[in-house]
Amino acid sequence: MALLLVVLFGRPGNAVGWVIQLLWIAICTAGASWPTYQVARKRGWTELWRLALIAFPAFWFLRALTSILTVLLLT
Repeated sequence: MALLLVVLFGRPGNAVGWVIQLLWIAICTAGASWPTYQVARKRGWTELWRLALIAFPAFWFLRALTSILTVLLLT
């Protein structure tokens, strides 16, 4: 979904901007999935809704931070 938002509304302007946006999305995905995996493994959770309760807010929080960093650093 974040990639769709970048494609529809993001205006990086050049190839480097697109690559930076895609890298931020990859970093956010890894940053949200690692703690989710650790919690799920520790507690033995297999239900998708429990994993989503952890992963979705973590991803969007990291995505907001990286969007702010992009604006501050690249403009």
